[in-house]
Amino acid sequence: MPALVRRIYFDGNLIGVYDNDDNGEKVSRLVAGIGNVLRETREAQRLSLLDVERETRIRHIYLQALEEERFDDLPGDVYARGFIRNYALSLGLDPQPLLEEYDHIREAPQQDETAVLNEPLLPQRINNTGARVFLILMALLVILLVGWYAYNRFYGGVSPSDLLSRLGIKVHQTSTPTLEPGRSGELDTPSPTEFYTLAPTITATPEVTASPARTAFPTRTPTAISGILIVADVLEDTWVHAIADGEVIFDGALTAGDQRTWQAASIISLSIGNAGGISLTVNNVPVGVLGASGELIDMDYTLDTLPTPAP
Repeated sequence: MPALVRRIYFDGNLIGVYDNDDNGEKVSRLVAGIGNVLRETREAQRLSLLDVERETRIRHIYLQALEEERFDDLPGDVYARGFIRNYALSLGLDPQPLLEEYDHIREAPQQDETAVLNEPLLPQRINNTGARVFLILMALLVILLVGWYAYNRFYGGVSPSDLLSRLGIKVHQTSTPTLEPGRSGELDTPSPTEFYTLAPTITATPEVTASPARTAFPTRTPTAISGILIVADVLEDTWVHAIADGEVIFDGALTAGDQRTWQAASIISLSIGNAGGISLTVNNVPVGVLGASGELIDMDYTLDTLPTPAP
């Protein structure tokens, strides 16, 4: 029995083929490739990447990575599959052949680059222990020279009286007359004698003043939240695009354990790439996760649609 073949066309161009393999199982192959199919379909509809970004809430840099098949630049396989599905649906394409082609590409064995390279990419580090020891000895020598210079500069070659004066000890000199032997009634030239007295240390007595009595302040009570306040606890890796009152306040990937707080006056719009990976609390009301793991979800919170606490 001949194998059944179903060709997939878009705008008159062949983009995919369904066929049966040797075991009779249905397989699919894209003729043009994922990136070419998405780009040519978008251009045929006269759409730009920014137009698709506004339609799908997927950042244009990720859309461009899909069209160029730079899958390693995407946050992960879960996000890549969600991006392909939503991009294809926005263009009116069946996403299944694209997803099967993506799985086929990701499961293909990668070439071992280490077998191709004959030389290491980076030069090997040379373990030179002798140079390290030399540098350590030179550093110690410099420290010793600086200490020796400081000692001789401040203490070496200084008389005891000068050294004591530097330390705050006053030096007084007095003359004591002495008689020369064999001569009576005559005094020799008095020789000075040094004695040292400690300069009195003046200690300032702090003035004791009575400390003012503490004033008891009333306990603050929590005030009502003005506008919309969302606290997001990240349970699994995900990406989020948040718009508050028409202005983008966050656009990026979050990892498990992160926490973010977003506030707006009247409306907050969220696009979440992994609905099961983030738990929300809106105006102190726990909302929890918004969907299944890997599910892409868009939602808006306004002053009229705020959740109410359970009775």
